[in-house]
Amino acid sequence: AQAPEEGFKTALVMPVYNEDPERVFAGLRAIDRSLQETGQAEGFEIFVLSDTRDPDIWVEEELQWRKWAVEQGRPARVFYRNRVEKKSRKSVNLADFCRQWGGRYRYMIVLDADSLMSGSTLVEMVARMERNPDVALIQVPPVPVNRVSLFARVLQFASSLYGRIFVAGLSYWQGD
Repeated sequence: AQAPEEGFKTALVMPVYNEDPERVFAGLRAIDRSLQETGQAEGFEIFVLSDTRDPDIWVEEELQWRKWAVEQGRPARVFYRNRVEKKSRKSVNLADFCRQWGGRYRYMIVLDADSLMSGSTLVEMVARMERNPDVALIQVPPVPVNRVSLFARVLQFASSLYGRIFVAGLSYWQGD
């Protein structure tokens, strides 16, 4: 994939609500390390948009973020916000982010709290968006990993067998 043009930024956004802070930040750190390996990490800024109400989890989120921000040094590329007014949780938090800060970014990639994506996948998504300026949404197919329950393990196995065929069929029916 081509490197983004100079000054070009993509917001990598993770809305959270009472999630395990250690898991959330471990996942984001892994994503960031992978982005660093692509050599294009400076084209991305990472946001944790919290609607957490549990005070213990909220404090742990802020501690995890602050520790990471200090390790990164300046200028920081990781931002954290816990909204004061918590209406409708994640969807309104994303809308609020877009209204307040969306103008700084050409693209936004939204992650679930348990998402893991490779840096090369993120860079490729941005490159595809650049090549297709009329695109509204790119969805990466979910791949379950490290599942524990019997049902989840069966789902994980089925996904490994049929996932590519399912995505190819979905792509065919949805078109460009």
